[in-house]
Amino acid sequence: MNLLQLMILAVIQGLAELLPVSSSAHVIVAERLMDLDPGSPEMTFLLVMLHTGTMFSVLIYFWPRWRRVLAPAGVAADSAGKSGATHFLKTILVATACTGILGLGLKLIIERLLLEGMLGYPHGEVEHLFRNLPQIVFPPL
Repeated sequence: MNLLQLMILAVIQGLAELLPVSSSAHVIVAERLMDLDPGSPEMTFLLVMLHTGTMFSVLIYFWPRWRRVLAPAGVAADSAGKSGATHFLKTILVATACTGILGLGLKLIIERLLLEGMLGYPHGEVEHLFRNLPQIVFPPL
């Protein structure tokens, strides 16, 4: 992969991430159009790094707002004596834990039941699905 291909994939990721479309699917389709193997470990790592970069840019962009919410001096306590910052952090932790548990469960279901059980892969990995372009472009409803 050359620098131009990397820049194109990064732009696609950045533009598609905050839209109600799958940025991962757009990056995978672009990889396929550039004759890259989206299922390879290198391309999977790149996809994760593109998402990580997007996450950090969103954190940096919204940090001034979040800093005001989290700042102890600017946070009023509710009737139970809990600050808005404490509630905000607890909400973030609960949402992260729920997403992690759900994601791990879906990963196991996809790898064990779908890929190994139904499709007969000897060792199922979610990345195998990245090589199936029709499935990426036209997911089942």
